Amino acid sequence: MAYTLNPEEIVSWRRNLFFMRLSIEISFEQLLNYIRQLSFSEKEKLVLEIQKDMVFKKKEAAPTALQKLLLQGPTWSENDYQQVLKTREQINQVGKDDSA
Repeated sequence: MAYTLNPEEIVSWRRNLFFMRLSIEISFEQLLNYIRQLSFSEKEKLVLEIQKDMVFKKKEAAPTALQKLLLQGPTWSENDYQQVLKTREQINQVGKDDSA
């Protein structure tokens, strides 16, 4: 006897599928043993996933001493920035006038 799911049961089942989690506690050695049993292609996929995770975590790291120094350094006001742009334009015009 076959059982047929109605549409509401399918939606409910799919919704619950997203929230299923499996949590197990194993030692690091056991984890290594499981990894050693993987095929080469599965190990490659695992390495790529770990590298993605490491890059993501690395971006969240605390700022380095250089970054802190730069972030604490002096900043330009809007007027200072506009003055630099104006001066740059004037310097560019001098170069064009000399070559003509």
